[in-house]
Amino acid sequence: MLGWSWYLKFFGTFQRLHGRAEYDGTGIGLSIARKIAWRHDGDITATATSGQGATFRLVFPVREAPPTELSGSSAGLPSLPPLRILFVDDEPLLRELVKDILEFEGHSVEVADGGQAGADAFRAAKKQDQPFDVVVTDLGMPRLDGRQLAQILKSESPSTPILMMTGWGALIKGEDLPTQVDGMLNKPPNIGELLEALRKVTQPRA
Repeated sequence: MLGWSWYLKFFGTFQRLHGRAEYDGTGIGLSIARKIAWRHDGDITATATSGQGATFRLVFPVREAPPTELSGSSAGLPSLPPLRILFVDDEPLLRELVKDILEFEGHSVEVADGGQAGADAFRAAKKQDQPFDVVVTDLGMPRLDGRQLAQILKSESPSTPILMMTGWGALIKGEDLPTQVDGMLNKPPNIGELLEALRKVTQPRA
């Protein structure tokens, strides 16, 4: 069995058990996964034997799920019309997951893998007279981050709503919310919360 120092590396941020030349990766995947588990009162543990591999155990509490409705069928709420959405995030798996979910809900989704790619896609859509109804962007991205992207997009299209996702959402409140951003979401986003946020920023208040 591998010792305690190896166990800490499994879940440490930017910790890698192999060199980049052997395997691709950033060393944050398991750290993020464990934080997601903690958010749901669960945990991820691991055991490993050198040369044989590792076993990961996911533990979550059993709860009775409350009745929920994801789309616009909630009592008293208008249905959410199909939207053209630009989703900007540098994590490929999350991009594809959110794209699939939102398209299943009836929306048209274009994805971009970073801030500059997001700005380019936004401008191209405007040039083709097919502007996006809303932009959803990650906060922490290399080179051009979510704050900078939001500032650029709002300067070019002040009326376009922008939602920002971050794993630091609990630390960004009130006066800390970027002025160019219309709403903040935890990352990874809860689909119900994401749909409700889309409703709030794209539909006029009664």
